[in-house]
Amino acid sequence: LGLSDELKYRVNQKSATQIVFEMIGLNYSGEEYDIALSDYAVRFSREMKEKYQIGPGECVVGLNTGCGDAFATKKWTLEGFAETAAALRSASARVMLLGGPREKEFNAALMQILGNQVIDSGCHNTVEEFMGIVDACDVIVTADTMALHIAIGLKKRVVAIFGPTCHQEIDLFGRGEKIVTDFPCSPCYLKTCDKNPTCMMALDSAKVVETALRQMKALRSQNPPD
Repeated sequence: LGLSDELKYRVNQKSATQIVFEMIGLNYSGEEYDIALSDYAVRFSREMKEKYQIGPGECVVGLNTGCGDAFATKKWTLEGFAETAAALRSASARVMLLGGPREKEFNAALMQILGNQVIDSGCHNTVEEFMGIVDACDVIVTADTMALHIAIGLKKRVVAIFGPTCHQEIDLFGRGEKIVTDFPCSPCYLKTCDKNPTCMMALDSAKVVETALRQMKALRSQNPPD
C-alpha cells in the first residue's frame, strides 16, 4: 500500500485494522479497538458536563476543528464549522468545540462568530484530558484525525469527513457515517494543495448538518429518554 497509490487509493477496500490482523497472521472477525479511560479522564469528563450544566437528556455534539501538520489539507473551513454549529444549536444540540494548540486562533474566531451558542473546551488540554472531552460528547464531527480514533475507541457516534485521505481504511463499526469528497484527485495525501476550491473547501455544511442530525436521531432511538 505504501508503494502503490493505485493499490492504496483505488483497489484496497480493507480497513487498517483488518490489514494489521492479516499482516500478523490472525483471522479478522470485525474486532474493534477500545480505549479504557483513566480515572482522571473519567473525572475530567464528568466535571466538563457539570461545569457547562449539561443535563442527562441533552445531546452534545463535538466539533473537532483541527488536524495535524502532516496533512493539513484535511482541515475543514471556518465558515463550514460556524454554519454547522449554528444549525445544530437550532436543533437543540449542545455544541462543543474541540482542538489542540494549533486550533487556538481558529476556535477563537469561531467563538467570535458564535458567542455563547457553543462551548469552548480549550486548546491546551493534555491527551488524557482531550479523551475526557471526547467522552463528554455524544456525537463527534471530525476529519481523519486523532479525535476520530478516540471517538471510535470510546464507541461514540461519528461524522467522519474524508478529503485527501483514504476513507476505506477506517471502520466506524456501525456507529456513524462518512462524508467523502468526490473530487477526482482525492485521495491524494498531499501536504499542500493549489486547487481552488480544494476538496475540503468545497464541502457543503448542509451535508454535514444533515448527517449529524441523523446520528443524533439514531442515538436518541438507541437511548430513549426515561
